[in-house]
Amino acid sequence: MKRAAGTHKLKLYVIFDVYVGADHDIDLGEVEVAEGEESKSEGESSDDAMEG
Repeated sequence: MKRAAGTHKLKLYVIFDVYVGADHDIDLGEVEVAEGEESKSEGESSDDAMEG
């Protein structure tokens, strides 16, 4: 799935199934995401590309 470049808001949801009232939603702020580069082949992992 391709994600759009730009500013994205992040939120972390921590859900406990044992303790009532212990659930949290933590605002992680905003991150700036740059547009990615196309890989040479779909089957190639990022580790393979770095090895040369």
